[in-house]
Amino acid sequence: MRLRKSLVVLAAMTVLCGGCSLPDWMPGGSQPISIQSSPGKAKYEPADVDARIVQAGNGFGLRVYGEALKKNGENNVFISPISIAMALAMTYNGAAGSTREAMAKTLQLQGISLDEVNQGYSVIRDLLSHPGPGVQLSVANSLWMRQGTQFREPFVERNRTYFGAETRTLDLSKPSAVSTINQWVKKNTQGKIDGIIQEPIPAEIILYLVNAVYFKGEWTDPFEPSQTKKDRFHPKPGETLAVPFMSRGGSFEHTKEAGFEAIRSPYGDQSVGMWVLLPGEGMGLTELQRRLEAEPDILSKGYAKEPGTIESPKFKLSYSIKLNDALKALGMGPAFASEADFSDMVAPPAKAQISEVLHKTFLEVNEKGTEAAAVTSVGQAGSAPPKKEPFHMKADRPFFLAIQDRKTGTVLFLGSITKPEGG
Repeated sequence: MRLRKSLVVLAAMTVLCGGCSLPDWMPGGSQPISIQSSPGKAKYEPADVDARIVQAGNGFGLRVYGEALKKNGENNVFISPISIAMALAMTYNGAAGSTREAMAKTLQLQGISLDEVNQGYSVIRDLLSHPGPGVQLSVANSLWMRQGTQFREPFVERNRTYFGAETRTLDLSKPSAVSTINQWVKKNTQGKIDGIIQEPIPAEIILYLVNAVYFKGEWTDPFEPSQTKKDRFHPKPGETLAVPFMSRGGSFEHTKEAGFEAIRSPYGDQSVGMWVLLPGEGMGLTELQRRLEAEPDILSKGYAKEPGTIESPKFKLSYSIKLNDALKALGMGPAFASEADFSDMVAPPAKAQISEVLHKTFLEVNEKGTEAAAVTSVGQAGSAPPKKEPFHMKADRPFFLAIQDRKTGTVLFLGSITKPEGG
């Protein structure tokens, strides 16, 4: 008799734009955070990036965002495509047969070998973990395996080798297992996410696969706090919300096209930046999402720098979502079914299926940054026609945002802000 077991995929991440302090639970909690990315020089170069893996992850992320928007479009939506895709890529290493085919289709990995997928994510993880000045970025993975369950060593070893996964065997029946996993999440998100699982752990759960991403970026050109003023944000027609708006003039990558206006605000040495896309009048977030899915290069191509002014809300948010329904809608249903084939993960007589995919995020956007790299945003000579009028972009209605690493092309985070509160 085969034993049916379940596994849980957890994508827990945090992004912090601006300054913050260490959480109370860490030593020196009142001191500024000093996040350590991987020491030394990156093993790989941007030329080593497999563009197919980046495109797959970004495209998958936009589709997941689209499903979240359908479910929760009137509220803020904020996800990390790289966190979700990487956690599921680790899981993909244990899939076989029709389950692997379904996951490959959903993750947009068709036609790419497993070795290429693993190597592709290894390169991305390495480069993301070695950001430039003014940016702190860490990517951590872990496998928490139930004591007494026999996991296939190639599955475990591939996750160690390519994803840098910490692998631990735990007695998941003990309450201490919950605190152990949650403390790992808390540590690797710098205390911004306290944890992601709750007691008691169901008896059928044999494995937790967890990814955590932490990002802190200092604006290349910081906003001046004295210029932050309360103003009206319009969540929907006829409704207003008083929120603090940051304001800054300068030279920005900017475009205004039929249906949307976009601006990029860089961090540090400008290799990572935040895109803010404001739908045109009469165009909502759903229409914008469809266009982005059809034209993903909107976020990847650079635009000419133009002089202008940006007004953007100051806010912070926490977001969580169970992704089961979204992933099933995108074609990954077989991985959740009792007939799921994860025979490359566990040895007979045990079988496994995905129980749930959970995702939590934190985002804070404020004026803080560093002056040390401010000069890098100057120098628009020749980028914009000298007689062109400066633009003025005010994000005073629901808008889309994305934080992207330009070295790899990876979209780290994306979402839509409909109620910018807590600033």
